[in-house]
Amino acid sequence: MLLATPPPQPADPPLAPLYVAGDSHALSPSWRVVRWRGQPRVLVTGLKLWHLRDGADFFPKANFEAAAASLPDGADVVFAFGEIDCREGLLLAVERARYRDLAQAIDTVVDIYIRTLRRLAARRRFNILVPPVLPETRAVVKQFNAALRRAVERASPVLAWLDFFEQLLTPAGDALADGLALDGTHLNPQYVRLTAPRKLTIKPLRTAPKLPANFEQATWAKLLDAVRAVHGKRAVNHSLEELYRGVEDMCVQHMAARTYDKLQAECEAHVEASIEALQTPDTSAFLSLVHGCWSAHCEEMLTLHSIFLYLDRTYVMQSAARRSLWEMGLHSFRAQLSARPEVLAKLRDGVLASIERERGGDQVERSLLAELLRMLYDLGLYQRHFEEQFPSVKT
Repeated sequence: MLLATPPPQPADPPLAPLYVAGDSHALSPSWRVVRWRGQPRVLVTGLKLWHLRDGADFFPKANFEAAAASLPDGADVVFAFGEIDCREGLLLAVERARYRDLAQAIDTVVDIYIRTLRRLAARRRFNILVPPVLPETRAVVKQFNAALRRAVERASPVLAWLDFFEQLLTPAGDALADGLALDGTHLNPQYVRLTAPRKLTIKPLRTAPKLPANFEQATWAKLLDAVRAVHGKRAVNHSLEELYRGVEDMCVQHMAARTYDKLQAECEAHVEASIEALQTPDTSAFLSLVHGCWSAHCEEMLTLHSIFLYLDRTYVMQSAARRSLWEMGLHSFRAQLSARPEVLAKLRDGVLASIERERGGDQVERSLLAELLRMLYDLGLYQRHFEEQFPSVKT
């Protein structure tokens, strides 16, 4: 897994630091430890997007998470992955009948990739740019890039697609243009300059125009309907762009604090009701219910983050007392779990019982256990409820 900063740029035009996170074919051969312009040594390995799926514990995923963790919050990052999938992973998976056809395989791994990037954008406030896979001249790569582009554009403005690849090709589009002496796989140094105008930028608050007297009430009603649709797993009645602009207008009109408070209250009420519904006498079913509740909460917060992105990247970042939208969601979930010790006790006992069954030779859902332990870790509850009280249990 490679993570490196670009070489120093000329003062004119000035460029902010741009980080690149890519698989082993982004900038360097695989299985080597490299030092990039004095940066700490980083292990370079390969990564298939399938490795990023929930519940996976293969080492490339750990390398990916460690690389992302080393980036500063709010960084501009190019995530360049997918080449290994296109070269061998996708076709091999189809050949082994893991997927119906190539289209299904591509859609599956692209969905895993996009979900991972959206989580990073929400948790770390990264400005994420996604380039196409090189070389675009291969048929599998073309199909993959088309699906990836559609997915990134659906996730806009949280993710930004780098749509300049055709500038690197010959007029016929069948090879890299002359002067770009690459091997057809490695990341082109031109990316640094070509990405500059395409970074996601949240501009400072503009001058507030005069609006109708009922603007706040009407706009919040529209946003509230969207929030409740997300929580209720219903179709949202308005487009993401319309909702995003509504949030932007609320912030410009100095209504950001009230908007944040209303959103927080709505999310807290929903989380409270969701955790209150975790009722079943069957231990295995209970673990699945908790996992489902947590997974739904994370997906809902990612969707709300897309809608309220302007609020998160302007007002919240300028307010030290305010949690980011992602942290606000974590706090609500943690508070509701902590307020119900019987739920935590049942969760703890269920996880420990599953671990003991596995030690005894029984088959258990290891991915479910891994996700539940990761949930407790993310919520800051793992050490208190597992490591300290049960030091003999290690997973």
